Amino acid sequence: MSRQSTRRSFLRAGVLGGLSLGTLAAGTGTATAAEQTIVSGTLVAESGAKVNRDKISAAGRSYHTGETDANGEFEIAVGTNSEYEFTVHKAESGRELQPTKDGMPHVYMFEEVTVDDGPVDLGEIVLPTAHILDIRIVTPDGKPLTDARPKIRDDGFGVDPYRILVDDDGYAKIIEADFTGFEVVESVTVEVEPPRGETYPDATFTQAVYVDRPTVVTATVSETGVSWDVSKSEEKPESTASTSGESTATATSADTTRETEDTGTEAQTTDANETTPDRPTRGFLSNGASAEDLGALNDPFVLTVGGFLLSVLGIAHNLVRGY
Repeated sequence: MSRQSTRRSFLRAGVLGGLSLGTLAAGTGTATAAEQTIVSGTLVAESGAKVNRDKISAAGRSYHTGETDANGEFEIAVGTNSEYEFTVHKAESGRELQPTKDGMPHVYMFEEVTVDDGPVDLGEIVLPTAHILDIRIVTPDGKPLTDARPKIRDDGFGVDPYRILVDDDGYAKIIEADFTGFEVVESVTVEVEPPRGETYPDATFTQAVYVDRPTVVTATVSETGVSWDVSKSEEKPESTASTSGESTATATSADTTRETEDTGTEAQTTDANETTPDRPTRGFLSNGASAEDLGALNDPFVLTVGGFLLSVLGIAHNLVRGY
């Protein structure tokens, strides 16, 4: 039976930081075979992405790694009578940070497990759809800081920082990727380490971010530290169709923008200060916008009486000439 992953928090930096450097380098814990049992499960991406040969790690009293097979199934031997956090890394040929954008998180802590002395089957776990988190690093005057070192963490689990670079516009990206940013979801931590030297503090600065849509984090690095700005893209509003089936105009600030849906035509923008000429009027003796100066001559009654009088005068004139 499929179920959404659960994310509770009993293991944080204290437990993860307590793992020895040798343990992390080896990728396995210190438990002997007699003290181990198997935790298994199947990962399925909600986005429809293929979970294939992706890295799985389990951190607790000891640290263990493995990977999924081509169907997203995994088995990891862990120490008994302990608690573990399980994380998936979207990997490629054993390397973290696969340079693809498919809705599967690049790093995601998907389950916290209490292990007794027997095997544990987690069943099928659905990974939520991830969104792009862009990280931009600049100086106070807006200049990209390409020598800075950005990182991301999910519930304390990081990614390989040597797979990340900062491009000429200041955006963090995965090496070999044709896009900037990382696919993550829910609560993550952004880390920025300024370039080493005398100009900037020798420290790592962090910012917690909740990602539920495309998000941009801007880190402005100065001599005194880092200031953060987090912006999220607005959800696209549902369009309201008119009775004729055409989209309606939407006014924005000083400009009025008329948009059509899927017509292939370019949106038109009209300056709100632009005036439209008055509609010209037609009168008995004049045409144009100045006709109001002769408004009396445009009155139907006046025109009728005037026409009658002119007719009488014309008849009288002809009679006089004929006489």
